[in-house]
Amino acid sequence: MAKQLSQVTRLVVWDMRGGGLSDPATQVPPLTERVEDLRTVMDAAGVESATVFGFSEGGAASVLFAATYPQRVRSLVLYLTAARFSQQLPDFPWGLTPAQVAERTAEIDNDSGNGALCDVFFGEAADTPGMREWFGKIQRSMHTPTMARLTWQALMNVDIRGVLQDIRTPTLVLARSDDQLAPPDAAAALAAGIRGAQFHLLPPGAHSTSDIFDLVGARVLEFVCDTPSVAPSERVLTTVVFTDIVGSTEQLTAAGDAHWRAQLDAHDQLVDAMLPKYGGRRAKTHR
Repeated sequence: MAKQLSQVTRLVVWDMRGGGLSDPATQVPPLTERVEDLRTVMDAAGVESATVFGFSEGGAASVLFAATYPQRVRSLVLYLTAARFSQQLPDFPWGLTPAQVAERTAEIDNDSGNGALCDVFFGEAADTPGMREWFGKIQRSMHTPTMARLTWQALMNVDIRGVLQDIRTPTLVLARSDDQLAPPDAAAALAAGIRGAQFHLLPPGAHSTSDIFDLVGARVLEFVCDTPSVAPSERVLTTVVFTDIVGSTEQLTAAGDAHWRAQLDAHDQLVDAMLPKYGGRRAKTHR
């Protein structure tokens, strides 16, 4: 998706302090500090205003940034995110229950760096052989076990409902129906709290983008650039059949042009009769 977006826009990607390529941290910065980090990154990149894309936990910082620095946000895209991610407050009915939060916290304590929460992010695909091992490598490259636990706890305590009414920038909220971490009802409530926000439900799937990169990119570009998007072609399994007449040169020499053309015509007629029967099409012919 990054390549798709960068072909049309200038794309600046940044890692939260303590994660990815950013310097290590001993604590998770509060949202107010993340907002200032984003401002600093934009200043360093020479970006006066931009479309801010907030994915998952980055959605909260993006919303707060838009509320704090509205002049620096042209538009806002919130993907697989919510105003809260847990039901630990009685007035928020979506997200993980307190019991589920505790269960997932224990999983991080026991398996951080070994694929913890893989099913939350990838759903049924987590059971694909090698998937948890691959995700574990990603986790080890991002956080220490302590930072992983602190990041999870900070995520479960996020609550940006109080600033939603301050957002005045054009906003697009994208959700997936099978997302455990940011359920579609929570994402819809997020959109409803922002004046004029658009809400779009993407094809079913877990809290991951890997299977719909092109579709997400198309929706973002359509919203940001105000141009119709072309939906990516559906991936299908196709069988390619190659036919050849053995000894064609020798047959042409022995039988002559007229007989050889008749033989080619018979071959082509047989192929043309079979193609419609199986929904096929002729791709190329050499004579």
